[in-house]
Amino acid sequence: MLTQRRRPAAPTAWHHRPGLDGLRGLAVAAVVVFHLDERWLPGGFLGVDAFFTLSGFLITSLLLVEIDRDQRVDLGAFWARRARRLLPAAMLLILVLALLLPFLDPVERGRRVPELLASLGYVANWHFIHADVAYFDTFVDASPVRHLWSLAIEEQFYLAWPLVVAAVRPRRALVAVTAAGVVASMVAMAVLFDPASPTRAYFGTDARVHQILLGALAAMAIARWPVRPGSIPSAVGAVSLAGLAWMAWTIDGATAWYYRGGSALAALFTIGAIVGAEDLTGRFGRAMALRPLRALGLVSYGLYLWHWPVIVLLGPDELGLRGVPLAAAQALLALALTLASYRLLELPIRHGKLGSMTLTPRRLVRLVPTSLVAVALVVLAAGVGRTGDPLSGEPGEVLVVGELAPPVTTATPDDDGAASEGTTPPEPSPVRSVALVGDSVAYLWNGSLSIEAQERGLQYIGAAVVSCFVGYEPLYKPTGERQDGFDTACAEVVPAAHEQVRALAPDIVLWHDVNASYARRSPDGTLLIDGPEWEAEVLRAWEPALDRLSGPTTTVVLVLPPWRSVDPPGCEGAARPDRCRQVQEQDQRVRAATEAFVARHRSTRRVELIDIDDLVCPAMPCPEQVDGVRLRSVDPDLTHFTGDGSRYLAPHLLDRAIEAAGRR
Repeated sequence: MLTQRRRPAAPTAWHHRPGLDGLRGLAVAAVVVFHLDERWLPGGFLGVDAFFTLSGFLITSLLLVEIDRDQRVDLGAFWARRARRLLPAAMLLILVLALLLPFLDPVERGRRVPELLASLGYVANWHFIHADVAYFDTFVDASPVRHLWSLAIEEQFYLAWPLVVAAVRPRRALVAVTAAGVVASMVAMAVLFDPASPTRAYFGTDARVHQILLGALAAMAIARWPVRPGSIPSAVGAVSLAGLAWMAWTIDGATAWYYRGGSALAALFTIGAIVGAEDLTGRFGRAMALRPLRALGLVSYGLYLWHWPVIVLLGPDELGLRGVPLAAAQALLALALTLASYRLLELPIRHGKLGSMTLTPRRLVRLVPTSLVAVALVVLAAGVGRTGDPLSGEPGEVLVVGELAPPVTTATPDDDGAASEGTTPPEPSPVRSVALVGDSVAYLWNGSLSIEAQERGLQYIGAAVVSCFVGYEPLYKPTGERQDGFDTACAEVVPAAHEQVRALAPDIVLWHDVNASYARRSPDGTLLIDGPEWEAEVLRAWEPALDRLSGPTTTVVLVLPPWRSVDPPGCEGAARPDRCRQVQEQDQRVRAATEAFVARHRSTRRVELIDIDDLVCPAMPCPEQVDGVRLRSVDPDLTHFTGDGSRYLAPHLLDRAIEAAGRR
């Protein structure tokens, strides 16, 4: 007699999967390693991608079990569970960071308060998009809550997805809606991707939700066709994890194919690892359920929250360590904070207790908004005295800080305007205004220079533009392709910024341009990488900028780009010889061009040169610290200044610029 093979009945309760804890442990470990030093794992940010897919799988699995059991979704209970799971640790982190605000300078406070408030409201990803914060530009003063962009996307998903699951019936319709969402999101990421600035494609909920929805589709598939024990799930899991490891080792945040399907591939690899982890009888499932991985996975949320602020706030200067010892100390400190938060705060609240109070959904309805408002008020109170962020605003928008002081007269004129006989001839009036033009290096000086100028009673004009150089023409890679970012935007934005500087007629224009070291093309189209023809083309490209920026009372002071190499001259013993030679050759030619440009004009125009090598790199290899201050970030060379480095340099820059202009 033939018997019909029946599909297993839908589960009526969710059973904990230890192997998924192990996957979470691996994911958070990849992110932590990436943040400690991205050179160790360039694609370690894929750990966040894995979290997205795991979240979609787990949340959808829970919702499907509830619908199959109760024929409905208890939205209040679902959101209460999410609130108990996520809010306490996040609010504690934001509260701790808020209490540090009074110790920051006014500009830093002004930058951090909106970030903390956006993180508290789970819209940090949209805030960073609006502020044009680049996740992979580690040289920019790092926000201690930059990593919360991913939690914002997840929380937005948790708010919306249960409504979709509850409303869309039957299950086939839910599958179709979810699949359509995956396709739309993948298209959005590909369309929004800009090689010069991938911020919108990387942070946007619309561009990232396909990874979560692919996890949701996996949950629907496994609910219908559960994973059966055997060798196949283990093989799928092992191959998929190897695929994720390959991606993490070979790609970085600028890899174009990641935004054009690679993110979906990472999600599919994660789904394969989930399939393997579902079978605890197989080798892969047992490996993922090993106690160390499971333990790390259980605290992965807290570790993700705490590790980045520790890295940002407790760096080499604070801990007195470098390299692997620094990374180990930061990881251990983050783990200690994680365990304390987990045991003392997260576990009790997750089990529905706050002291002697039972956290029912009804109580949470009152407690959650009250707590959010209270923390927001603490952030606002701690940020009192903050000022606007000089690094915010549209690209090319000129920052003007302070009023122009009235001119100072040092001699008494006769009625006809001439100096009286016997009086001392008038000295040049003191400097009243300073402007800054240049590249991203100069851009990061804005905050410190504006504060230093204000303290001296000077008007400050910031007109440096990230990803551009002082000239107005495109730059090229050695391969002949246009350098990302040096395109039409720079050709429009930089001249407009310089025109605004010209209209304000500052006494001094500080000029820094290391980006000029890139290749360029001659008028006949020949690619010029170095040599006399390259230098002649650089000088020709700088001429229109000098014409715009100089004036009868304006002195243009070029800053000789300091040496950047972390290796000795000639690159002997360099860990990355090719990169070392590239940096040292770039520095040599852009410094020579800068000196030649000043020499060409010094005798006929108000053009001067200042050298800051003695302040930042007295000799190669350039030190990471000078006078106990970590001046520049290793990215991978000492190009961009840290916040402390900019504050250290600002008074010296102004002193030397004023002295060079002869206007003391």
